[in-house]
Amino acid sequence: MMSNVVTRRSGTHKMADALSSKEVQGVYVSVETLLDLRHRATARSKKYIGRVHGGLPGEILSSRKGPGIEFEDIRPYLPGDDIRHIDWRVAARTGLPYTRRYTEERERSVMIVCDQRVNMFFGSGAYFKSYRAAIAAARMAWIAFEQNHRLGGVIASETLEAVIASNPKRAVLTYCNRLACHNGTLNSDSQSLITLEHMIDLAGNNMTPGMVVTVISDFNDLNSRSTQTLTAMAKQGVLTLQQVIDPIEDEMKISGRVGISDGEQIKQVVVSRKVREAYLRKRAAVSQRLEDLVNLSGAELLSDDSGYSA
Repeated sequence: MMSNVVTRRSGTHKMADALSSKEVQGVYVSVETLLDLRHRATARSKKYIGRVHGGLPGEILSSRKGPGIEFEDIRPYLPGDDIRHIDWRVAARTGLPYTRRYTEERERSVMIVCDQRVNMFFGSGAYFKSYRAAIAAARMAWIAFEQNHRLGGVIASETLEAVIASNPKRAVLTYCNRLACHNGTLNSDSQSLITLEHMIDLAGNNMTPGMVVTVISDFNDLNSRSTQTLTAMAKQGVLTLQQVIDPIEDEMKISGRVGISDGEQIKQVVVSRKVREAYLRKRAAVSQRLEDLVNLSGAELLSDDSGYSA
């Protein structure tokens, strides 16, 4: 395990860290913005916290029938049914005993792995990939909170941090705070020795059976070992992958002399046909590795659901 891994339990963070986070629209995300997402969680996003049985999208509901929370249906009484669940009104009306059945809600653990490394600190449009990834991760965290699930996560920037799953309310506040702090450390001089493999290994070490795991990244450095680990994790619970990429990365429809900026300085670089073709081959290889992972693991690959276009 890397020496720069931080393990943090919910409630142990310093709120001063969060207050120092300043919003720079599309570049740096503030903790206030992440907290405001509680009221913007979309119905489309909710379906990605899978069901207990079969990993199907939707609410987390147990298939075990009993005196639970939500009424499901009425069926004819069978020997062995608890007589306390007999619907006497239906029995009086039909002359036959019927049993009321319920579906019981069950708590589930959710882990959100968010890439905030320097490779994500890029954008050709209004929003950097790191900004969009943070928004997507926080939105998923609020969905877990709404469904009363234990929340944990892994966040990577120049350091690698594990937020241990715990009480939903404390956990979502801690997670959003740490997410904003990691996002706020990014700059054009950032350097990170942390790889996607390190992130996935830490997530795998903290995974418990039945956990819902969402990995949000550009997956540019996905390798065979990470694929093996993610495939093993998919067998233990529910795995979803959310790829965040910039249009210019995906299409590379530029050539000749191009201006780039870190927000302070502007430099000119030359993108030759040879460079463009080499990049597109590399991009195709990344897409193929990700497709192979989805096919091998059975994970669901999500489109960018941050609500912020590049």
